[in-house]
Amino acid sequence: MKENTYGLTHAQRRVWFTELLEPGTSICNLTACVKFRGDVDLDALQLALNLSISRNDAIRFQLTEGIESESEPRLYLAEYKGLSLEIIDFTNAEMTETEQWIHDQARIPFKLLDSPLYQFYLLRIHPHEIWLYAKFHHIIMDGISLNLMGNQIINLYQKIKKGEPIPDEQEPSYISYIEKERQYLQSSRFEKDHLFWTQTYQQPPEYHSLTGQSTSQKQSTSASRDTITLSPYLAHTIQAFCEEQKISMISLFMASFYICISRITSKTDLAIGTYYGNRGSKAEKEMLGMFVSSLPIRKTVDSDADFLSFVRSVGREQLSVMRHQRFPYNLLVNELRKEHKDLHNLIGISMQYHPLQWQKADDLNYETALYFSGYTANELSVQIQERIDTGAIQLNFDYQNILFSLEDIKRIQHHLLTLLENALQNPHSTIKELDMAEKHEKEKVLYEFNRTKAVSPAASTLHGLFERQAALTPDRTALRFSGGSLTYAQLDMYANRLAARLTAHGVTKESIVGVLSERSPDMLTAVLAVLKAGGAYLPLDPAYPE
Repeated sequence: MKENTYGLTHAQRRVWFTELLEPGTSICNLTACVKFRGDVDLDALQLALNLSISRNDAIRFQLTEGIESESEPRLYLAEYKGLSLEIIDFTNAEMTETEQWIHDQARIPFKLLDSPLYQFYLLRIHPHEIWLYAKFHHIIMDGISLNLMGNQIINLYQKIKKGEPIPDEQEPSYISYIEKERQYLQSSRFEKDHLFWTQTYQQPPEYHSLTGQSTSQKQSTSASRDTITLSPYLAHTIQAFCEEQKISMISLFMASFYICISRITSKTDLAIGTYYGNRGSKAEKEMLGMFVSSLPIRKTVDSDADFLSFVRSVGREQLSVMRHQRFPYNLLVNELRKEHKDLHNLIGISMQYHPLQWQKADDLNYETALYFSGYTANELSVQIQERIDTGAIQLNFDYQNILFSLEDIKRIQHHLLTLLENALQNPHSTIKELDMAEKHEKEKVLYEFNRTKAVSPAASTLHGLFERQAALTPDRTALRFSGGSLTYAQLDMYANRLAARLTAHGVTKESIVGVLSERSPDMLTAVLAVLKAGGAYLPLDPAYPE
């Protein structure tokens, strides 16, 4: 047992729990590159990096085995040792090879105990282009810290290059935050926050996956990322609208996302997860470390509500939640499970906003890039990244491969942006008046699909025609049954998921698959899935033989 160890903060504990659920994976890796162009002084850059590491104790924390009564590791501060960075030469490599190397490195897990939880390399791309590669374990670093450290290194590098004096000082210590959280957990403020959260979720909303599949059991968190960059016109329109209406960008996007999810699932009581910095003091805002607070935000979608009013109500709910953000999410889930034994999670879908503001340097040409770890704990996580310097807006959709196909994600993106564009043009429309299908798609359905004399092309298949209709009218009701209904998009998504599983179990062209089911939505889903997989379905009567 090492001396001077510290218990994990609750933010770190949540990361550790994730690590336990997905051992040996890169789910907790944060990877970035700072790409310098022009003549770079490598000695000055290495010195700037070493100064940043020596000044920020959070980076130097390592994990060690806890005491026998604890089921989790403890933190200790490793002695600072200067780094001599390895330079990897990519000057004769294709850019795709370089990116693949970074991609592969980002997916290598850290050794967790008694080992550094960071890694740096210098990549020589060109005689006049150097990239600083950095990878951290999430238990010592969050996204805000990544931005802070990048700016620290740039600032120190410039001072070294200019020969300016550099004060011998330490940045605010994460150890002070560990103590501050300990005091909070024994305070009246903690009790007030506890009351707020338990009252808000006294009766948790029924969890609904976008795919309709059960997430009550452990499933693979292997994931893919699809990134879209908004057009400059749409980005500017969104920014101008938010400024004019005095609303935040995350409120606008989250309100639109609630509506999309409600349309897809046919549910109105929804919770979307988001993440707050959880940095209350000035010192904490300048501190490196893991602080992020996971928060479920619950809203009821009223289709008769005015869109702009709904956005404002989402903003008010976000502010209310923000006032209670210090309460650990893991404690809330543990508390709720005492009364709701089957509660799996409150956050299955999340949305977060990242304003990226890298320090400007007139005499230094550089840009930054963040890299995906290849895993996500949520079935779908959407990150809104706004470059404060350029105004560019990028959306990252991280989705679990076991639940979604790229086609599914493209459809969700299309719905979200179509609805958002319509809402920006008609902000006082009621929610039910806002379309997620574009005008030409609706016209195609109204005028082409309603030509009753038309015949289906000879080469069309039943499931092919259904997929075509689902693409054109995703939000229209495809199936009504006792207790609910399914839209075309929902039914198509469920059938796709089942078809993928059938294919994985060997169903191919001309395979005969028995369908044993009562008359129900499941029967229709199964029939479509068999056809999509290339097989033929054989209906079986559940009542025969007795």
